[in-house]
Amino acid sequence: MRIILYIIFAFVFLAQNANTEAVYPDIAKLLQTVDNLRAPDEPGLKMDLAISTKQDPSPSLYIMLRRRGVGALVQAADGSQKGQKYLSTPKGYWIYVPNTRRAIRLTPLQLLRGQASVGDISRLRFSDDYDAEYSEDAISVFEDQPCWVINLTARSKNAPYASVRLLINQDTGAPVQAELLAVSGRKLKTAVYSRPEEVSGRQIIQTTTYIDAIDETKQTDVRIDSIEKAKAPSFRFRPQALQLDN
Repeated sequence: MRIILYIIFAFVFLAQNANTEAVYPDIAKLLQTVDNLRAPDEPGLKMDLAISTKQDPSPSLYIMLRRRGVGALVQAADGSQKGQKYLSTPKGYWIYVPNTRRAIRLTPLQLLRGQASVGDISRLRFSDDYDAEYSEDAISVFEDQPCWVINLTARSKNAPYASVRLLINQDTGAPVQAELLAVSGRKLKTAVYSRPEEVSGRQIIQTTTYIDAIDETKQTDVRIDSIEKAKAPSFRFRPQALQLDN
């Protein structure tokens, strides 16, 4: 009798797990929805960005040019960084400072302003850099929003973070929060995403807030003020081209 009960229990357990897994959306499609809300999947885009900190709300302005599959070029448009260019490609990151001889290499964790790094600004599509799987605790709640929880693991040394724990709104597919982790598993900072809204005729996440893991008073907002289609010739995404006036 006891053996029969064990068999029945095993079948019930397996059936419950199968039903639970069956309700999970396709993870690739889910991540694509997240990516499209952070940076639309278009061949070339020009984005105007404003970055401000909690301590200094006066924004610094940047212009970013993206070419799908090639890279992102960010140029400071005002302030003490004006004219500086930051390049992200699958081969690495570079900075060029006006009136210097050549671009120099960076890491993706190089801070641009406040808690916002070069990698945060330029690598907006998770699927370009990470493999995804559902977390063991695949369902969670964040600020009364039911969320899917997925773990992202870097497949490239140029990914901004070793891993990411991403919460996604179950109803909208929009990213809600991301814990950004080092190789050791230590949390470096948290990204909190605003709800999707229309900017320049596109539904996007307009503002991402980066919060330091140790000192939560250190917060930085990255806001997309405009976004539009743009020509993005491949030669502009080469380190040796950064010293050219574009």
